[in-house]
Amino acid sequence: MNTNDEVPRDDLRKRAEAALADVGRDKPPAHPDDIKALIHDLRVHQIELEMQNEELRVSRTSLEVARDKYARLYNQSPVGYISVDKHGIVRKANQTFLDMIDHGTADIRDKPLVDYLSAESRDVFLGRFGAFFRQPMGKTMDIELRGATGRVVVRLSARRVPDDEELLVAVVDIGEQAKAEARVNALLEEKQMLLREVHHRIKNNMNVAMAMLAIQADTIENPEAKTAMEDAGRRMFSMMVIYEKLYRSE
Repeated sequence: MNTNDEVPRDDLRKRAEAALADVGRDKPPAHPDDIKALIHDLRVHQIELEMQNEELRVSRTSLEVARDKYARLYNQSPVGYISVDKHGIVRKANQTFLDMIDHGTADIRDKPLVDYLSAESRDVFLGRFGAFFRQPMGKTMDIELRGATGRVVVRLSARRVPDDEELLVAVVDIGEQAKAEARVNALLEEKQMLLREVHHRIKNNMNVAMAMLAIQADTIENPEAKTAMEDAGRRMFSMMVIYEKLYRSE
């Protein structure tokens, strides 16, 4: 038992002894059997108090363990968590979010979230936050956090805690995902450019073929051969029309 616990207990004991002396002044001496019964009751009560103290100690230890586990889970989560009010003021932030903005263990409570956004993302956040706060379910917001060592692209999603005026916001780092999407978009654009080039060349080849058939038909005097060349030119034109429709369809 530490000294801090002994001081209040000694004081309480002195007060109890004084109160007991005051009660006993106006009463006749107790019978020995009554004294034995009283001592027995006091011992039983003392044991009960000790058992209750032990239960309280075990409960307190369990609560401290649960609190520490929750703190580790909250602060060491791979996802950043912040609580913001309707004005976009940060009321609470876990360690993961602090690491995202390179603030270490610094306290950012009661500071606007926009202070930690890139200039490009501030207008986006301010323009959308009102609707995001009122109805967060099913909504996300992609913004850039501004840290000391660079920018972090994150995606915000949120839930409203019942009977709470604050919004619990999950902040997920999507920097690698954004880079991957950019690479995919670049590859798609390159593919579309190649397809446009192929389409252009195919049309040119068909036009050249039709022109050659037309020139050949003009130089042939045999009616049957001339008709065959003209039919071949019309078929080539039909092929080009069909190809064009196929190319532009989904």
